[in-house]
Amino acid sequence: MTGGAPPLVVGLTGGIGAGKSTCSRTIADAGIPVFDCDAEVAGIYRTTGFVADIEAEFGALGADPKRAMAARVMTDDTALDRLYGVIEPRLKARWGAFLERHAGWPAVVVDAPLLLEKGWDAECDIVVCVMTDRPERLRRTLSRPGMTPERFGRVDARQAGDDVRRAKADVLIDGNQPPAEVRRQVLAVLGGVARIYDARTGGRRT
Repeated sequence: MTGGAPPLVVGLTGGIGAGKSTCSRTIADAGIPVFDCDAEVAGIYRTTGFVADIEAEFGALGADPKRAMAARVMTDDTALDRLYGVIEPRLKARWGAFLERHAGWPAVVVDAPLLLEKGWDAECDIVVCVMTDRPERLRRTLSRPGMTPERFGRVDARQAGDDVRRAKADVLIDGNQPPAEVRRQVLAVLGGVARIYDARTGGRRT
């Protein structure tokens, strides 16, 4: 799938437990390149020199630095901001390389839990938000290992509220629906993205 214009950048986001992963998998299965910020951050932790950089900021983190930092930032918003300051340049560099690799594609997707909170929506032509009621998000999230209502509440409080998502989104996905219906909505969005790209390029995909 190649094209003559820069790819449309679609931002995908949603609150914890909203069903964003189902949307992201549907997009990837449809053959659209997805930049998964969570997966990229996990990769950053494995790069040479990164742990040394965060230990220079925070001190020794022990045998499992990622777990140690996750525990620290869970209850300390200042530590979270400091950690993101170390991660962000590396994440942006990976994003730039991703765009270069997929320069000929009609569309790419950036899957980012904090798309709106960290300003990644400025990178996007289209912002898609998965909207799911909070009680349903809590129910889903509590099935994850180690999750508690308190942890859910702390993560949820750091994320944009539904009013912000509605104001900033170009497209809303109803995440309260069964997975098959969520996937149908996502595929409809991809069809709309294709039409936007064709309108931009006059239908040329060579």
